[in-house]
Amino acid sequence: MTTRRADAVQNRIQLLRAAESVFLEFGVTAPLDLIVDRAKVSRATLFRNFADRQALTMALLEFALQEVQEAADAVADRDDGLLVVLRFIADHVAFRAPLHEYWHTSNPHLPEIQAALDRLVSIFAAPVTRAVKAGLCREDLMPTDFVPLVTMMGTLVFGRTAEERRLLADRSWRLMLDALKYSGSEEV
Repeated sequence: MTTRRADAVQNRIQLLRAAESVFLEFGVTAPLDLIVDRAKVSRATLFRNFADRQALTMALLEFALQEVQEAADAVADRDDGLLVVLRFIADHVAFRAPLHEYWHTSNPHLPEIQAALDRLVSIFAAPVTRAVKAGLCREDLMPTDFVPLVTMMGTLVFGRTAEERRLLADRSWRLMLDALKYSGSEEV
C-alpha cells in the first residue's frame, strides 16, 4: 500500500471541506471551479484526487460516514451510545444537506450508494443492540431503521438558513427520540 504525501493528504482534506462548503451554499451542481478556488488548489489537484463530480460526492459521503463511525466508536462502551450517535448526526446533518440531496437523486441501486447504505446500517448495529438490551428504546428497533430516519432528517434542511437548519435538526432529533421511545437521559 502506497502512503500519500502529507501535502497530498492535506490537499484532499481541503478539497473535501471546500466541496462541503460550496455544495451547502450552491447545491451539488455548483461549478467545480468554486471548490478549487475555495480550497486554494489547482484544477489539476482536484482531478488528481477526484475523477469527476460523482467521485467527489462519493468521497464526501465516505468522509461523513467515517465521522459517524468515529463518533460511534468513541461511545461503543456506553448504553446510551445510540443517543450520542444520533445527536452527532443531528448536529452534522444540517451542514451536510448537499450529501442528502445527492443521496436522494442518485440511483439507489448504484453499488457505491448501496455500499454507503450498508455502512450506515453497520455503524448503527452495535449502538442499537446495546440500547435495546439496556431497555433504553423500543424493543423492535433495528439498525436498518436508521436509513429512513437519517434520510428524513436530511430532507428537512434544503434551502434553509444555517439557523433554520440547526433548529430543524434539533427538532427532528427530538422527534426521533419519541419515535424510538427512548427512555434514557437526553443529555449527551
